[in-house]
Amino acid sequence: MNLAAKHLVWRASHAARVANRERRRALQRDMAAYTSDADLADIEAVLDRYPDSLTHEMREILAIQHLTKHSVTDGRPPFW
Repeated sequence: MNLAAKHLVWRASHAARVANRERRRALQRDMAAYTSDADLADIEAVLDRYPDSLTHEMREILAIQHLTKHSVTDGRPPFW
């Protein structure tokens, strides 16, 4: 593989990573709107209808938000 081809592959890979990062941040912002216990229970019920292969990213975001929310409330950092 010549240098031009390697550069093209790197640029395409980098563009894909940047797009994925932006998509995930938008999803995190959208999911941050769900803060009440009722909202979170509704989201969990919806996610339970689908396989984990489709919902793992949303479940991970909810878990991180839960840890962050409770670590601020408790005055301790997450995983403590």
